[in-house]
This record gives sequence, structure tokens and C-alpha cells, in this order.
Amino acid sequence: MSHLAKHGVKPAEAEYVLRNAGKGFPRKIGDGKWIVKGSLEDGRSLQVIFIYPEDDEIDVDSLSVPDLIDYSDGNGKVVYVIHAMPI
Repeated sequence: MSHLAKHGVKPAEAEYVLRNAGKGFPRKIGDGKWIVKGSLEDGRSLQVIFIYPEDDEIDVDSLSVPDLIDYSDGNGKVVYVIHAMPI
């Protein structure tokens, strides 16, 4: 079971918060980790902790075609969510 699933958070919900973070986020919390907090369209609030992986750590096969194009063109960042939970 993924860490997100343990807290009842779907990957799409974590991604939504990452893309629509509240004011003042993302914020660095140490050890290369970042945090965002934000609300989903249904009003629930989540916190998401993530890292920016090094280029050689990115699984490009897991990226959608538009995300891969943005990343390849230098217009997008890849993040790996390591924790997400309702707040």
C-alpha cells in the first residue's frame, strides 16, 4: 500500500494540491524536502511533502507526453511525492 493510500489520498489529489498550492508554498522543510498545503475542489485540505529528484533519478517512462515535453524543454519540474495527508 502506498503512503498516500494509507492516508486516503489519491495521487490525482496530491497532484492537484501541488499545482494549486496555497499562498506561501512550496516551502523548504530541510533534507531536500518541500511542503505544500492547499485545498481540493471539494474543500478538503491536504499537505503534501515532496522532493525534486536529480535528473538521473527521474523515471521518464512514468511521465505523460505533455509533462515529458515540458521537462525536456526546461519548462517543467518533476517532483516525487513522499507523503500526503489530510489536514
